[in-house]
Amino acid sequence: MRLDRCSGSSIPPKSTHSSLSDSSMRFLNTSTGEFVWISDPSSVRYAILSHTWRTDLEGGEQSFEDVQALQADKPSPTLLRRLSNTPIESHSILAHPALSEKIKGICKIARLAGYKFVWIDSCCINKSSSAELSEAINSMYEWYKLADVCYVYLADVSDDPGPAYQNPQFRNTKWCKRGWTLQELIAPKRVVFLFRTWAFLGTKMGLALTLEVLTGIDYAILTGTAPLESVSVARRLSWAAKRETTRIEDEAYCLMGLFGVHMATIYGEGRNAFLRLQEEIIKIIPDQSIFAWGRTCTVVYDEFREEPRILPSAVPAQQSEISRHGWGLLARSPQDFEHAGDITPFRHDDLESLMGVMRMEGNFRLPSLHSLFTPQGVRLRVPLLDVSTELPHLSSAFAQRHAGSNFCNPGSAFHSLALLLCQDGQGAFIGLILSDPPQNISVYAQEPLIVASHTECHALEHIPFRPRTLRLRVLTLMSAMARRWFPQPREVYIRRHHIHVFRSGGDPSSTIWPYSHPGFGSAVSFSIAPECVQELRILGFAASSPLEYSYASDANFQDVAVKAILSRVPAGGGSQGVVVRVSLTNSLVNSVNPSQWISTAEFTVEHPVGVRTGVTVWADKSGGRRTPRVQRLSSDALLTETEFTLHARAIGWEDTGPGYTTILRVAVRGTSQPTGYDFSLALELSQPHNPQPERLSTPGTLRPLR
Repeated sequence: MRLDRCSGSSIPPKSTHSSLSDSSMRFLNTSTGEFVWISDPSSVRYAILSHTWRTDLEGGEQSFEDVQALQADKPSPTLLRRLSNTPIESHSILAHPALSEKIKGICKIARLAGYKFVWIDSCCINKSSSAELSEAINSMYEWYKLADVCYVYLADVSDDPGPAYQNPQFRNTKWCKRGWTLQELIAPKRVVFLFRTWAFLGTKMGLALTLEVLTGIDYAILTGTAPLESVSVARRLSWAAKRETTRIEDEAYCLMGLFGVHMATIYGEGRNAFLRLQEEIIKIIPDQSIFAWGRTCTVVYDEFREEPRILPSAVPAQQSEISRHGWGLLARSPQDFEHAGDITPFRHDDLESLMGVMRMEGNFRLPSLHSLFTPQGVRLRVPLLDVSTELPHLSSAFAQRHAGSNFCNPGSAFHSLALLLCQDGQGAFIGLILSDPPQNISVYAQEPLIVASHTECHALEHIPFRPRTLRLRVLTLMSAMARRWFPQPREVYIRRHHIHVFRSGGDPSSTIWPYSHPGFGSAVSFSIAPECVQELRILGFAASSPLEYSYASDANFQDVAVKAILSRVPAGGGSQGVVVRVSLTNSLVNSVNPSQWISTAEFTVEHPVGVRTGVTVWADKSGGRRTPRVQRLSSDALLTETEFTLHARAIGWEDTGPGYTTILRVAVRGTSQPTGYDFSLALELSQPHNPQPERLSTPGTLRPLR
């Protein structure tokens, strides 16, 4: 063991160990309050603290720099003896009046229990050093695991002489809702809970049943009777689904230890951190349950009708919008796994029993669980079923569920079902729904598949029947299959992750607010965004002003529509310009408290000449209509935006060639005022350019309608 005092320096001594499990730790001496570096933490007994950090409004937590400054400014021994009744060595700073009561409290508890060293995440890491912070985050699970005891300080739980499992404050403590405390509960063998007064509340072992209810973590994991590796990846991620972190990146970083992965910490990368975490998990854990997140439907066999029947998703609609999930293979955040806790990989004997029920085709071999990340997408080898030829009854069942709505295009249904080597709690197969990407979201020739169903369905009532996975029992799968043998594995490329902004259909066309929403109000105003007036003038264009708009509402519905004419100046005149229309609609979904509204947007472009002559102005595949997602920027602001590719000559750029196009971006921003919403319309044009011929339909000034 190497031990160094380091109260005057933030630079640790170089460790002779290279592995994370042997990384050096900075401790606090529980008697002197001095920092101590230990090169091999496994060689000493130490206590460790788990707690929720106070916000800045609550006073915050003392950092390494704060404690270091106090160590350099120790009071005189005479003052220390006068300020403290605790028999601490005369040179200790633990009686310093400016030292945090939390640091004093944990040092006292650990010292009385016989521990010379204690580790506190708030002050034992020099967070100004990115290298030290990254090493600490990567090592933290191991540090908690090596600790002799983990003390959990519950600042929001008052003393109660009754049983802890009946204490309402304990059952609602925010400690159980924070992301970092998940590994701090699982990793240590012994966990001791303390009231806000530092009095004993209970232990992890003694409160295991209550903690299982509060956290969802299995009793066997909490008591240490089963290894963490025995739990599926999906279930481990589901434990974090309802937990919160201050930084988005910490949603991923706080979970690394649960899967034994290590990766660089890059604050500022946002949601990409969780994508990287999933990639690292996939590299070392052969478990396809990591793909079985999000909205799912269960397929059962109706013996009376002798056909499959689809049960709707149990996931609430506002929690399962594609706009949050995306259309890729990887999830956006741990929240996506909230309803995937029952997914487990197939065991070898499970597969053998299935082989006895289902005929295996030819020289069937189980597919490898290996995944390869490529620029073309994630390459998997999975048993693949063609819906139209091999699952015709299933295709018909979905068609029935998506019939009878003008807002749904049944032709956008999925075409393949990839069977994952995992099952749900009832032993059902998990099938991954695969579709071709909508034509308007990509310009590449060879596109990977997306995980989505009915991408051009806008019907709110169909949300429960737009799953990304299906759950099928063996007999249900056999009855739905035209053939009666298990499909051979085939290679497939699937998008890693995809959240697109500009689209012509799909779930993102609407946003459900899961809280009370007042609507647009009785007074609505609409104006051109001031910044875009000058930008258009530089290019020789102008937008009609004032704008034409209308507003209608009742108790369950609000609709605001605006019309703008974009034209060249001075030639052409406003009457012959491109007509841009935007319609924003709020519809009441649920009137219970809190009420739920669904907000939708529709953008259209047209040209008066085109309306009369049967030609169009757009050069993309939008059809002159897009329905982008309405984003809630805050409680009193919203934004929706989209773009169109237009033929340059059609909108007045007469000096361009027949193949030239321009991009028109349209955005509407709404801000709530005391009497209603103020909306601003922004129009932005690009200079004309000549794109690759194969990326457009028939070039020309205006192309005929089809």
